[in-house]
Amino acid sequence: MLLKDAAGGPRLVALLAANPEAADDTALQNALRRQLPAYMLPSALIRLDSLPKTANGKLDRKALPAASWQGQTFRAPQSATEQNLAAIWQDLLGVEQVGLDDNFFQLGGHSLLATRMVARIREIMNINLGLASVFETKCLAELAALVGQADDSEVDDETLAEMGDWLDELEMS
Repeated sequence: MLLKDAAGGPRLVALLAANPEAADDTALQNALRRQLPAYMLPSALIRLDSLPKTANGKLDRKALPAASWQGQTFRAPQSATEQNLAAIWQDLLGVEQVGLDDNFFQLGGHSLLATRMVARIREIMNINLGLASVFETKCLAELAALVGQADDSEVDDETLAEMGDWLDELEMS
């Protein structure tokens, strides 16, 4: 594993030189999740036929391919909530586009960026979302649904005033 600079801060990248019949990336990431704490999970897996070596037989870091953090097949965010979340993710993660099926952590997110995301959601969208929600959701669409539920559950001043008027009417009856 190597630490690579990226937008949003350094990220761990796992380099894998294995035969083509080796486990697929999803199975490998699941195995790593069972064995490693969250802060040690790589943000990207790079498969190579073999690791490049210098003339002295050491790892040639300059010859390693650049890591790219890309999401799933792109499905564009539709609702305002989805678009706002996608914009927050793009800014925090330094990626060009974020789709509904993209996973924050597979795009390079980590716990510090998740904390920043929750703060930005609070600041931009005026919604208090628990940090655990970020870890429990699998994709932007699921997080948008949670944010939508939080938004629906909040009661604004106008609604409170109407409820107060309604209660006053009930007490007079």
